[in-house]
Amino acid sequence: MMRKIYWLVLFFIAHATVAQQNDLQEKKITLSLKGVSLEEALRMLSNDYDIQFSYSDDVIPVQTVINLVITGETLVSFLDKLFHPLSIRYKIVNNRVILKKAPVALVQTIRGSVMDELTKAVIPGANVVIQNSVPLIGTTTDAQGKFRMPNVPVGRVSLTISCL
Repeated sequence: MMRKIYWLVLFFIAHATVAQQNDLQEKKITLSLKGVSLEEALRMLSNDYDIQFSYSDDVIPVQTVINLVITGETLVSFLDKLFHPLSIRYKIVNNRVILKKAPVALVQTIRGSVMDELTKAVIPGANVVIQNSVPLIGTTTDAQGKFRMPNVPVGRVSLTISCL
């Protein structure tokens, strides 16, 4: 009997926590942030909407100036718009929002020259495209047949080169 009561209490606590978290995520936010620091914006959210934020000042750019006007949007929508441009990820646990820096994607620059195999003459205006890239990543060669593609995800790539 005692075991059943324990499980029932545990179930109701878990259910109340999930319901509270869903209520918080669906909470409607109306806020005008113009020329305020991220730190001040988080303080305003905490005071106005009873939300706590957990973060480290040396990881989260709290001095970044925010310009954002939100009217009647859910907390999740608001946080997405606030944090996405700053590469910040968040997780909502009860009435607390835990912030962390999003992982930085590693990129490389691919550069080279395109020339005729037989004559070794440079080929200006050739198209250089990374095969199967989504979105399409490519460039054209300059007057000296050279090309440069910055911000290509790190890893082995295959190029398709074409010219009329």
